Amino acid sequence: MVDGDKGPTMSEIARGASGDSKPKLEDGRTSFRIKFRRRRGEPLQEGLFHIRIPSLKDDSEIARMKIVFSGGVTWTCLDPKDQMLFEAMAVCQVLVDRPIPQMFDKPVQDLDSRLIFAVSTKIRQHEAEFFRGRPEAGDGEQEEPCLEIVPAMGE
Repeated sequence: MVDGDKGPTMSEIARGASGDSKPKLEDGRTSFRIKFRRRRGEPLQEGLFHIRIPSLKDDSEIARMKIVFSGGVTWTCLDPKDQMLFEAMAVCQVLVDRPIPQMFDKPVQDLDSRLIFAVSTKIRQHEAEFFRGRPEAGDGEQEEPCLEIVPAMGE
């Protein structure tokens, strides 16, 4: 990495981590849209996310990515807030399939933590629904299958 370089984007990390930039067809996949703006007054960005539930291999990859994001610091020595963020980043990194939406395909430090947490929460909700025997959760015809994240401070 060159000084001043912000590092690889989410899709570059994912391609290097998995060795495969194309999603594999398997059960447990769904898609959803996110509308997001960092600050009031900015235009909404919208992205279509394709996600899957984790396999055993994915769970191992998530664990490995958490170590990468922690910079090698012992997990129990990290602040719980950092643990939550690194967990969410790893979940997104491994379980968001390509193509990664442009709003999310940036170096990790350029992503808004609210967006990272929203996507990882949606992934974990889908996983919970799938393992409750409801694989249709998140699929099908719905009105506006999106999560809108808009700061409401001062309103």
